[in-house]
Amino acid sequence: MTIHDVRRTAADSLFNRIGAQPWVVDHVVLGHARPKLLRNYMPTLPLKEAREMLQKWGEELERILSAVPALGGGRELFADGSARIRSS
Repeated sequence: MTIHDVRRTAADSLFNRIGAQPWVVDHVVLGHARPKLLRNYMPTLPLKEAREMLQKWGEELERILSAVPALGGGRELFADGSARIRSS
């Protein structure tokens, strides 16, 4: 696992699980350069929206991680929060 895997997972989860706008994830969370047109006509970044989305993502991570110890060794936990019995 690399830092790029973490960035990809966070970006995908913010977009697909939390419903963040793609450009907010791209330009605010990931820090990608904005096109000149956006820099000229929208000079400020939507930090409030990004903060709210990151807070929701933090809550989602807490929900997922809090389920792990309760599952024990015989089950697998998936990203959508579901679990299944691990086959031997």
